[in-house]
Amino acid sequence: MLSQELFKYAFSKEPSLKDVIKPWLKDWQEMAFNATEGFRDVLKGEYDNTIKQIKKAHSEYLGGIGL
Repeated sequence: MLSQELFKYAFSKEPSLKDVIKPWLKDWQEMAFNATEGFRDVLKGEYDNTIKQIKKAHSEYLGGIGL
């Protein structure tokens, strides 16, 4: 994934960028996951499983860039 490679490159050149990204990411993650509540009725019985999969993929992405 291109964005993942860009983050890895940027962090390799300037590791302190992680300290810039982490607070921003924390704020936006919370807002994004809260916003998924709007899909609860649409996804009905699949909501919890879908959100679990999204969070897993997101966690793997962050792990892949070293966060």
